[in-house]
Amino acid sequence: MSIIILVKSPYGLGKRGGGYAEPEDSIFCVDRRALFCYDGLSMLYRTTILTALVGLRHARAEDVFYALKSSHPAVSITTVYRNIKTLEERGDIVGFLHPDGSVRYEVGSTDPHQHLICEICGVILEVKFMFVEELSKSLEERARFKIHSRKVNMVGKCAGCIEKNRF
Repeated sequence: MSIIILVKSPYGLGKRGGGYAEPEDSIFCVDRRALFCYDGLSMLYRTTILTALVGLRHARAEDVFYALKSSHPAVSITTVYRNIKTLEERGDIVGFLHPDGSVRYEVGSTDPHQHLICEICGVILEVKFMFVEELSKSLEERARFKIHSRKVNMVGKCAGCIEKNRF
């Protein structure tokens, strides 16, 4: 369910400075899960980070920082990392390790999927393998273990790199 948020902030987000921001400056359409902060500025950054991650897909924290910096010049890399950590802890975003050593983030999905990651060019393909779900169910039954999360990343070479003989 999407809702509209009007930001109340002492930082002067509206054209008149302070108070409620002007509607065209402050309307965000986000999932209800994003409403969990204590002040308007944190909510603004978290909402903006979620929006950036939808557009960037599989982005590093640094990518999010540079995307936010143009519209929010006062944001620091520390603020981005702190808010990403909060979003990840709440399950709103998911992080996974890329072969280049960086952690990449995506907006949490209700549709489980796996990643095929090219070790040459870094492209990330999202795929859904049914056997992963079947394996999880089987393991839960056999080991009497409740699985809350699963991440499957397969690393190799994409079709484009294979065709270009890139090794």
